[in-house]
Amino acid sequence: MKETEFQKKIVKMLKNRGAMVLNVHGHGMQVSGWPDLYVAHHKWTGWIELKVGDRGVTGLQKVKIRELKKRRVNAVVVRLYKDNFGTFAVVEGTESSTPLWSLKSDNILEFLREGCNDTD
Repeated sequence: MKETEFQKKIVKMLKNRGAMVLNVHGHGMQVSGWPDLYVAHHKWTGWIELKVGDRGVTGLQKVKIRELKKRRVNAVVVRLYKDNFGTFAVVEGTESSTPLWSLKSDNILEFLREGCNDTD
């Protein structure tokens, strides 16, 4: 699955739960390093950087996420990866991992919240 497909799936799940989602498109007039999505919902609000496979987080993205966290703003990297057991989504740097097939609209916000709680 490509990152754009993964992003569409995540955005759809979040919107199905009533979240407002701002998709940040990189372009020349925008400051680099901001995560892909801003999510506003009463159960979880914050920034999400999406990655697929072993595609790395850039240095600017790492700095921006660290700066957001210093300000007590939720900011996570959600990575989609495939192994011998299936396709999984994981909040990087935490124990929060779930099979992609089980990540649905009804539990996406809880998945994000658990990932943030692991890093606090």
